[in-house]
Amino acid sequence: MKRLKLAWIIAGCLLSAVYIFSSISSYISPETFPYSIFLSLGFPFALLGQVLLIMITFFISKKWTTVFLVVLLTGSSPLSHTFAFHPFNRSFKKEKPPGVLRVMTWNVREFNCLRPQGPGCNSAKNIATVINDYNPDVVCLQEYTNTINGDPDMTAILNKAGYRFSAFADMSTGSQIGTVIFSKLPFEKQDTLLLNAQNWEHILRCDINFNGKPVSVFTTHLQSFSLYSDTTNAHSVLGQYKIAYQRKRLFYHKLKDVEREHAEQAKLIKQFMSRTNNAVIFCADINATPASYTYTQLKKGLNDVYLEAGFALGATYYSLVPTLRIDICLSDKRFSVKQATVKRVYLSDHFPVIADLEWSEPEAMKIK
Repeated sequence: MKRLKLAWIIAGCLLSAVYIFSSISSYISPETFPYSIFLSLGFPFALLGQVLLIMITFFISKKWTTVFLVVLLTGSSPLSHTFAFHPFNRSFKKEKPPGVLRVMTWNVREFNCLRPQGPGCNSAKNIATVINDYNPDVVCLQEYTNTINGDPDMTAILNKAGYRFSAFADMSTGSQIGTVIFSKLPFEKQDTLLLNAQNWEHILRCDINFNGKPVSVFTTHLQSFSLYSDTTNAHSVLGQYKIAYQRKRLFYHKLKDVEREHAEQAKLIKQFMSRTNNAVIFCADINATPASYTYTQLKKGLNDVYLEAGFALGATYYSLVPTLRIDICLSDKRFSVKQATVKRVYLSDHFPVIADLEWSEPEAMKIK
């Protein structure tokens, strides 16, 4: 019995070490430690393992239970970035209250979906129906294209629904795919910035006026890992795992290289956003998890709307594993987040993020 207890404690110490390294990955630049992406991707699983470890150890040793609990608390920062703790905010009220700015962000994957299979499974018309159903004031779409075979023009559909103002930034020079902002409020200023020396990825800025105060809305799409770009016929999760195993060495190096690029892009984004004194809203597919260095840098000085009003992991990308929250909406601290949700609608390989924002009380008093 003593040997079994000793073996369990040793295994628990090893698991705790993995958890600690996963926890600190959000503070380590990929330039310094290029393997940090693997630790950040594994954080939800390390967290689950640590919780199970504590629960089982409770019946074996109270002393070691305390030790493993202290270890769990060392990861409080990535834990607070990964898991939203608002269990009573699980239902999102579609009816929009007065004085609220509703924002939606969604990677629409060029209007091609993985599941459910079938014609028109995520046509522009169907995605527009979801947008109209929630009636956001501002819509940020990534991997957007307006050249859709067999579907109506998305810009025309949303224009009829009241989104009379739009701005587009291509993902690569001359590309018909990119990011777009649709708005019911007129734009007072527009700007873009190239985020990659290879002419890949732009960040788009559009300024609006919300209840008498200027707001700068930013949207972008950080560089994709493109792990399956040449495997268009292997869309099943099983097929992707098989390919991942076969190419594990290639994927290993690709993940490291792209994560370095993400860190550079995050630096450029923060510099670009610092050019304005307006309240800011940042919507993006960042291709990085909340436990990553990239997310931690982008979130500095801003609120994550899902963490402010959501509950649980809030995964937004379902194609690989059910823990990937890579689509985010960050809001200025001059806003308070009234409600937020990740809508599980299978019209893309991403789910949309929707949030209601209003000016915080001091800001509201300034308007009056």
